[in-house]
Amino acid sequence: MAGFFEFSMMRVRGDIEQKVLSELFYEYLNVEEDFIRELFTRGETQL
Repeated sequence: MAGFFEFSMMRVRGDIEQKVLSELFYEYLNVEEDFIRELFTRGETQL
């Protein structure tokens, strides 16, 4: 995920809908808590 926000949101672009992408980005980080917890706490390699 490193650099995704900076590359897609920190510049003005015409090739993507930044408002829609920002809403999805927010949902990914703040709404999908169970998914994030599973992603970063299960398995052998953890943060």
